[in-house]
Amino acid sequence: MRWLTWVGVVLVGLVALPLLIAGISWLRFGPVALFGHTPITITLPYGPENEPRGMLPLGEVEGVHPSGHPGIDFQWDYAAPLIATFDGTITRIEDAEDMGEPVIYVTLQQGEHTSTYKELDALGPTIAKGVTVKQGDVIGYPHGHMFSDGGGHMGYQVHWEFGYDSFPGSVRLCPLTYFYTDSLARINALWAKIKPGHANPTGQQICNGEYDGKDQ
Repeated sequence: MRWLTWVGVVLVGLVALPLLIAGISWLRFGPVALFGHTPITITLPYGPENEPRGMLPLGEVEGVHPSGHPGIDFQWDYAAPLIATFDGTITRIEDAEDMGEPVIYVTLQQGEHTSTYKELDALGPTIAKGVTVKQGDVIGYPHGHMFSDGGGHMGYQVHWEFGYDSFPGSVRLCPLTYFYTDSLARINALWAKIKPGHANPTGQQICNGEYDGKDQ
């Protein structure tokens, strides 16, 4: 009857292993792991009247990001207002530093999805933790500092991330399949202008490396 014992062990294993994997996935990614993402459509974190002059893509490999740049940087020659990419609630406001200078991080959330604005110099007039905002409301203003390109000049930059909350940390997504049609066209047009002179060949798409196609 020993063979019956082994059959029982195998059957238990066949049932337990998928449950274990599902449990680990749930802990790591939350309900998204089993049920997928709730549909959401987002805008760019700036309005069409404030198109950036520069951009650093997602997944770019560089000195300070050897595993790939974990967001998209947008750059202006002025402090362009940054806007809510979807209706949601401000769930986190943090004091941080950028190159030794004080900056602010803001997280906007709807369901499991998050829109995170890093390297802000100031918040919008109504922004505080717990506040509900509408798509297009002003979140804040990008950090101003000296850019080294072109001999050095004063510029403004935001580091923006789109993703979802999970355990033990947030997961970043390529935003391209989540954009409204006009926002997708605008970021593609921006990248088309920047890419020919792009200095780093590891970032030749808007979403690169592990983030290429990580949009589901």
